[in-house]
Amino acid sequence: MLSANTLMDTGKILLGMIVGVIAIIFNQNGKIEMKNTGKSLGLRTTVYAVSDVKAAKEWYSMAFETEPYFDEDFYVGFSINGYELGLLPGKDEEKNKCENVLTYWGVNDIEKTYKYLLENGASKGGAPTDVGEGLMVAHVFDPWNNALGIIYNPFFKIQTSDDAESVVEWAPFELKDGVNENELRSISDQLQKEFLAIQKGFVKRELLKKGERQWVDLVYWETSEDADNAMSHSQQSTVCASYFELMEMSDSVDASQNVIHLNPHYS
Repeated sequence: MLSANTLMDTGKILLGMIVGVIAIIFNQNGKIEMKNTGKSLGLRTTVYAVSDVKAAKEWYSMAFETEPYFDEDFYVGFSINGYELGLLPGKDEEKNKCENVLTYWGVNDIEKTYKYLLENGASKGGAPTDVGEGLMVAHVFDPWNNALGIIYNPFFKIQTSDDAESVVEWAPFELKDGVNENELRSISDQLQKEFLAIQKGFVKRELLKKGERQWVDLVYWETSEDADNAMSHSQQSTVCASYFELMEMSDSVDASQNVIHLNPHYS
């Protein structure tokens, strides 16, 4: 069990880890350049290793009261108020697990949440502890021995800007007859390297398979203006044209008409 002093020291260390992050940026020729941005873009994903990904999906769906946005045998991803929790199948996952790094998921009632997790299959880790000025932390172990932290922090708020909020483009599409998955992924990789990676405000992209020919493109942008500008630039891009050519659509509909902008921020 982690002591209160250890948790406080860990918090101080984490606050100082925002310096000297190296970002990979693709230039217009598709080559990789290393650039020291001086800051992190923030937490994106926390991944837990599990031996039974189907059972783990059911348990985490119960624990966080939500369903995964990505569900495949090789990976399951949950969107927890804009942050990703991932489940990765692997053998001997109980070996070499430790508590030297903990991810804390925010809650409003830490005592109630801690009790709820224990009543539903988690084992005791560290009971809810006030580490100073009302800030409380706790952790449990999931059925696969992963340390799962929870925190009540009245001082931390996610900062957003009303005039510059990030957006996610949700773009469902259907493959044309005769186009196979390997062809799609090949041109998709080319699209990301030669077009998306050099667009202002591009954050990340996910290509999700919904069915045999049904797919969804998720593209994350820093602002809605960045997303709109990229869509405008795509009209003059040959690699974008090649990608859109793989999609089933009528002659009177262009690819941009299937795109929906989602706001990932939560109050």
